[in-house]
Amino acid sequence: MKRERDIGEYFGGGKKVKVETKVEVIVEYGKNKTELLSQFKKTFQNKLNEEEKELLSLEIETMEDSWFEALADVFTQEWFLDLKRFVRREFATHTVYPPKEEIYSWSQLTPLKKVRCIIIGQDPYHGPGQAHGLAFSVKGNTKIPPSLRNIYKGVKVDYPSFAIPSHGDLTNWAQQGVLLLNTVLTVRAGNANSHAGHGWERFTREVLSRAVQSASSTDDTRGSTGQNIVIVAWGKHAERVAGQVMTSAAAANINTDHVHVLKGCHPSPLSAHRGFFEQGHFRRTNELLGGDQIDWCKLQ
Repeated sequence: MKRERDIGEYFGGGKKVKVETKVEVIVEYGKNKTELLSQFKKTFQNKLNEEEKELLSLEIETMEDSWFEALADVFTQEWFLDLKRFVRREFATHTVYPPKEEIYSWSQLTPLKKVRCIIIGQDPYHGPGQAHGLAFSVKGNTKIPPSLRNIYKGVKVDYPSFAIPSHGDLTNWAQQGVLLLNTVLTVRAGNANSHAGHGWERFTREVLSRAVQSASSTDDTRGSTGQNIVIVAWGKHAERVAGQVMTSAAAANINTDHVHVLKGCHPSPLSAHRGFFEQGHFRRTNELLGGDQIDWCKLQ
């Protein structure tokens, strides 16, 4: 039966999948996925041993294809497999956020060639029903966290017509090309930074590096000089990560003339009063991007 594809096919986890007859079926996470994989993923999977297939099933089944291809050389490195062993143990013994099927939602919502702006976060929210794979964002039925509320105030300063929404879901920004990436992608419930230092930081530096490299490429969609890309680094942690990525790019002789880094205060209530609202990063991002701008006001 020919099916109408939707994002549930990628994320699984018992999600409902629409079919043309309007009959709803359940695709169990980790099962019946082979026919949905790209040829690249099928070939990659066929080269793995049984443990690697288990450890990397989440990447194979839920990561968007262009990101998967760009990062494929990372997945079989021993440090990444050790990270996945750690994450597997954590999910088996503790409550972990976000849900497995949403860890890589940033990749699905912002494919590699669509990245125009990167906002660097730290680790996911550690309360129930909050994290869904996008830095600073929370699910629509969740109370807006203080840092995100300050982000909205910052948008309002730059764009006075912005109507601050009653939700904290930044999916629309991600769909416009804003990569909302935490440097650590999972967290134990109620325990901030509990998954730091286990390998996620190294992986997300690779993600950022591939985004910079992709933006530097010369193909029909980028033009001969690449595409402008803006990295927004709020706070010392994000500044340090952005600096590492730019240093690595320079060492690899990647032209970063079109990569712009905006550094400034973090939106946390502990630091926002030091200039976050006045730094104008939302308007400045659009000025640097030029014609293809982000509609920061589009969140409804």
